[in-house]
Amino acid sequence: MKPGTEVELKHPPTDGISSLRFSPHSDTQLLSTSWDGLLYLHDINENRQMAAFPLGGGPLLDCAPLCREAGQAVAGGLK
Repeated sequence: MKPGTEVELKHPPTDGISSLRFSPHSDTQLLSTSWDGLLYLHDINENRQMAAFPLGGGPLLDCAPLCREAGQAVAGGLK
């Protein structure tokens, strides 16, 4: 994907987005956290939501992919 390209997600989070991070292993995988308490994984080339993980029931404020292991991430928020 070219720098500066905009993508409107077909299945965005259901509440305010609090963070966005691209995977260091794939420039097409996007992590996001939301005030709905879910950690989302999107594939922006296919414009699809790959997964949504509920984490603790409170709003999530930030996330980060783990650089050493593909498919792993951390997220934190309020409860």
